[in-house]
Amino acid sequence: MKPSRRQIGVEAASQPFGMTKPGPAWRARKWSRAVLVVASCRAPAALASPRPEACTAGARLHGSLARMAFRRLALLLPLLAAGCGSGDAGLWGAIAETVAPDDTPPVTRERAEAVPYASALVRLGSRRPAFLVLHSVQNERLIWLSADRVAIVTEGGRVVGTAGLGEALTDTRFRDGAPPKPLGLGQHLRLVDVAPNVWGLPVSCTGRALGAETITVLDIEHATERVAESCSGRDGTRFTDRFWVGVEDGQIWRAEQWIGADRPTLTFELVRPPTTP
Repeated sequence: MKPSRRQIGVEAASQPFGMTKPGPAWRARKWSRAVLVVASCRAPAALASPRPEACTAGARLHGSLARMAFRRLALLLPLLAAGCGSGDAGLWGAIAETVAPDDTPPVTRERAEAVPYASALVRLGSRRPAFLVLHSVQNERLIWLSADRVAIVTEGGRVVGTAGLGEALTDTRFRDGAPPKPLGLGQHLRLVDVAPNVWGLPVSCTGRALGAETITVLDIEHATERVAESCSGRDGTRFTDRFWVGVEDGQIWRAEQWIGADRPTLTFELVRPPTTP
């Protein structure tokens, strides 16, 4: 009998790629995952939030991590819930003033540059792009927020988690701890969680170079090398992620990624990179 996706995930989660002792980076990834589980379950009803049973499963899975998230996450949860804290009024004001209504063109470069935060564009399939700003950094993970309280988490330029998108990718862990650099090509392994009931699905990916390409992100051109990663999951899932990596800076300026079965491809474009302290 072919094992279910849930069974595959449980088996894989019990063997996290041979890691014998969780280090700070591993705990940080679990912490980010708990944040997204709790945030998704507390997001406004207007969002395409996970079904109640998904929230229940997430709470059971993460347990103390979720409780710790409530104690320690003083900013992110209020923002993803119905209201926002006064301490982040500047951040949300910047988003509200920059994001145009649905019946107007997307944000312009001029308006995006006026926002005093790192920023990005995200698009689901052929939908109109949404503007995001960088809210916070948890170790190497960057949490980006949109005006409608959708959260996108990136690491090393890759999208590794989402909240507020319904049945979609919520977390990604890599065998070697940190995500591989796309230009490194070769093969790598990852574990992915997809709401509402896929946890720790093993996925193997192999990268290949597709050549040079100049892309434009909000009127700014970037010379890039295009890379494709062909991926297959233990349950038969197959998909291809694509990355456009800056020739001079190694920055991933555009990523087109799978976020779940029967879901549109998510495109993440970097408008203003975070500054390095």
